[in-house]
Parts: sequence; structure tokens; C-alpha cells
Amino acid sequence: MESTPPNYNFLCESRQQRKGGGLHLFFVLSKCRPMWNQSERKTDRRYKEFNAVEYRSQVVAGYNYVIKVQVGGNDYVHLMIFQSLVHDDKITIEFLGVRGGYKREDPLVPF
Repeated sequence: MESTPPNYNFLCESRQQRKGGGLHLFFVLSKCRPMWNQSERKTDRRYKEFNAVEYRSQVVAGYNYVIKVQVGGNDYVHLMIFQSLVHDDKITIEFLGVRGGYKREDPLVPF
């Protein structure tokens, strides 16, 4: 049985590159426990925390997000996530990938 993450905190809203709080991205990341697990599997690491601190968005047939996530101290990963538009009263949120080895000052670049 999986335990709840110790520091499960998500922020932001959409439009280009943002820092700070808001509601839109919180909705996307409210489904993020599976993304935390997938990120750990893909990077073969266990994270002490998983806090979104910055993101970029792109409007497509939905939204593409690149999200900077603090995973411990000055250690960060970048997530790629897709959120669909509403269809039949449903929204699909898809984990596209993760890259590790970033620091707080590293730029957010789609991959």
C-alpha cells in the first residue's frame, strides 16, 4: 500500500511562464500522485518532496505543460503533461515524460 507523500503541494495558473499560485494548474496536478510515482519510476529515484514551483503552458487541442518540480533541496525535475479539452464532461490528463538533474535556476524548456 502506498503512503501519502510527505509534502504534496501544487501551485500555479496558466499563460506562458508563471511562478506562484492559482487554480487552473492545481486542477491538473490534483491528479498528480500517479505522476509522482511515474516520475520516480522513470528516473529510478525516490523523492523527498514533489512541489511544483514554476511552469510554462502552450495551448494546443488542450494544454501542454512543462512543470518545474522540487524533489529535494536544490534538486528539481521537469515534467511534461498534457491536459485535454473537456469532452463528454471529461478531461484527460496525460503524463508525457520527466527529466531530472535540474537546479532552481535552470530554465524551463519543453522536451
